[in-house]
Amino acid sequence: MMNQDFKYYHKKYWAEIRVEGCESFYFVNAFGNNKKQFIDAIQSRFKEYKDHDPVLASAIFEPNKRKINITNKIKSQITGEE
Repeated sequence: MMNQDFKYYHKKYWAEIRVEGCESFYFVNAFGNNKKQFIDAIQSRFKEYKDHDPVLASAIFEPNKRKINITNKIKSQITGEE
């Protein structure tokens, strides 16, 4: 039987989103195999944690290979700013 976490391991895009907890910050993640799926996942997490001031802490392309930081690019696409 396959480990349930395995299906999340081989995604092309990965994000860490910082949210406020009662006493400290914690992180949730979002991921996808293409950019649209990835941005949709991030926006879904932002809606889910809207009362906890979510902030995109990092966005990585090919997290298990090249580890290219695309945080600023994704932030600008989410906010609509270039």
